Amino acid sequence: MPSDLDRLNLSVFSQYLNTHFNVRLDPATTIALELVTAVERPTAPNFECFSVLFLGPESPYLGQGLRTIEHATLGTMDLFLVPVGKDARGVTYEAVFNRSRSDSRL
Repeated sequence: MPSDLDRLNLSVFSQYLNTHFNVRLDPATTIALELVTAVERPTAPNFECFSVLFLGPESPYLGQGLRTIEHATLGTMDLFLVPVGKDARGVTYEAVFNRSRSDSRL
């Protein structure tokens, strides 16, 4: 049975560039991350590999880890975020998807 993340591919994320995703820090606290990039990565023909980059505030710093992320249209998902950069705009976090293609995602 496919998971909710199976329906989220590069095409879906690309539709939501420049929109906000909320990261749940605890039951009462969220911070907003902006989806700034969705890019395909080279891979074998039977696999899909892409990454999405989110831009967030410098504080609070999230660090690397599994985060519950909420989007008004896409719903709630758990993504493993890795901080990959910091500049005057804030901290950039990356989530990488690398999985076998199923017939429903071809």
